[in-house]
Amino acid sequence: MLRDVPACIRESHILGILGVSALVQPLPLASRMAWFDQWIMLGAAVLLTLFLVSGRRLSRLEGVVLLMGYGAYVAVGVTL
Repeated sequence: MLRDVPACIRESHILGILGVSALVQPLPLASRMAWFDQWIMLGAAVLLTLFLVSGRRLSRLEGVVLLMGYGAYVAVGVTL
């Protein structure tokens, strides 16, 4: 049944459930996420914002840069 629901609705549903769960009882956060992943997510968001503000479209080169960054993130994440 969930496969018929658009992804944006599914994701907002999941985020709503996590939000309510965190209100009831704080959710544990892995230390790796606190010192590594949050900075990667912040950097990726800033980089994507800069790319989109510069031309309001992603070029192939910018897409390659983001894809290489993701590959580096996965490679480093496997070794941690």
